[in-house]
Amino acid sequence: MQAHRIELVFISFLFFLFSPFALADSIPSEPAGYVTDLTHTISLESLSNLKLIAESIEQKYRHPVYVLVAHSLEGRVLEEVTIEIAEKWKIGNKGVDDGVLIFFFLNDRKVRIEVGYGLEGTIPDVKAKQIIRSVNLSYTSILSGLSYK
Repeated sequence: MQAHRIELVFISFLFFLFSPFALADSIPSEPAGYVTDLTHTISLESLSNLKLIAESIEQKYRHPVYVLVAHSLEGRVLEEVTIEIAEKWKIGNKGVDDGVLIFFFLNDRKVRIEVGYGLEGTIPDVKAKQIIRSVNLSYTSILSGLSYK
């Protein structure tokens, strides 16, 4: 239960940070730290706070959580893009594949949580969708029209 609460706080905090922009992004071959903000919409203070939250989650639960904020899917399918990036970045502990990637595509109004195979029992797709929905329901004025997968 406490892990779920921390996840909600982390994701809720992220939702408050973004506003849409119009440019497409080139996804880097590796993350730029816990938060990769290709849109440059997150303030330095917020980046620092997000890093501390991600570090505390990894320290407490031993599972790394990374975030990618991008402008657009560039007309591609959400699931294909997020899986491609997750496979490229290989977030998680070696041999365990226990990382979590949270994706925000601002112009497309899409959010997705990719979970490594090592955490699928703990955070199955259904739970990831519930996390996004619960945040979405709590902040409908901010997330108006946001779809989730």
